[in-house]
Amino acid sequence: MITYQSTSRAASTILSGIAASFVTIGLATAAVAAAPDTAPSLDGLVGDHGVVQRGQPILLRGRSVPGRPVTARLSTRTATATADRNGRFTLRLEPLAAGGPYDLTLTGGDGVTTVRDLLIGDVFLCSGQSNMELPVNAAQDLIPDAHPALDDQLRLVTIPKATSETPLARFAAMPQWAAAGPDTVPGFSAACFYMVQALRRSEGVPIGAIHASWGGSRISAWMSDTALRSAGLARAADLLALHATDPVAAERGASTIWEDWWRRGTGDAPGREPWQPDAAIDWKPVPRIGNFEQWGVPALADYNGMVWY
Repeated sequence: MITYQSTSRAASTILSGIAASFVTIGLATAAVAAAPDTAPSLDGLVGDHGVVQRGQPILLRGRSVPGRPVTARLSTRTATATADRNGRFTLRLEPLAAGGPYDLTLTGGDGVTTVRDLLIGDVFLCSGQSNMELPVNAAQDLIPDAHPALDDQLRLVTIPKATSETPLARFAAMPQWAAAGPDTVPGFSAACFYMVQALRRSEGVPIGAIHASWGGSRISAWMSDTALRSAGLARAADLLALHATDPVAAERGASTIWEDWWRRGTGDAPGREPWQPDAAIDWKPVPRIGNFEQWGVPALADYNGMVWY
């Protein structure tokens, strides 16, 4: 038998907030594959078919053979730097106007890495929760704009979800850029796509859209340790740091915070909360599986909150 019991909307907010404290999205860096192993590799989203921001210095960071020079060439721009003792390098290319496609070549170590089909234009990061995550094929997919012809000047990339207590050094697999068209638009963020589609028409330059969202996440999950503490969330920051070394202790601490909040709000004694086997609560059978607002239970007819099963 499945049973249910409803709680307040505030309970849902508190619970999601604590859970979100353990989530970060690894947007910081990625690695572009290079061959042979001693050829330079790039961090970030500078990959095949990608878009680089126009009118701004182009910073290229990556890894190569320690102490050896690395040279980058993109269109008419060239820069050289020496990899430090850890093999890290940073190259700065002067800004370029909108255009392309170009190939970016990195020469260093004992090899050459080539990033192909790069465009220079405007790049936008689209991030958020379920409203941003909602794909075109689940939104207004009946309108003509949802079924565009292939536009090679509009490039899309979606960042895969990953959890980490600290920013990740690189993606597990390099996210792939692709031109907007019938095969790539349906699964892409609707809010993001319709925005960049309109910008392509108004600006007339190449556009790159980076979609990185996670439905239900809180802003705290996207914040650095410094930002969390500045926002008065020091306890969440401490738990996140603890989770990196002792996940069990951190999750126990988060549960304690939530349980204390529940008891203060309900008066439940320890051991009598809804999640306990002997909870002193009036559990009811679920009338039918589906939306609880359709169960025929008056108290849930227009309920906005959380339901315990």
